[in-house]
Amino acid sequence: EGVAASVGFDLATERCRIVDTEASYADDAVVELAERGEADWVVTNDEPLRDRLLERDVRVIGLRGRNELAVTEP
Repeated sequence: EGVAASVGFDLATERCRIVDTEASYADDAVVELAERGEADWVVTNDEPLRDRLLERDVRVIGLRGRNELAVTEP
């Protein structure tokens, strides 16, 4: 677990950036950032969030089965 946490921390601090949002709810923040162009794709299996993103012309990647990704374009 310690190694996994260390790898996750390194990925988050070296390959990701923090962006601000006015939203107080996580799904609202994801939609806001995607609409602002902060993300080209959103990865989620949350159906209501996926539907909201697709309505706003945001491409979504989700897990299909155990080891297959599904790409959904608006």
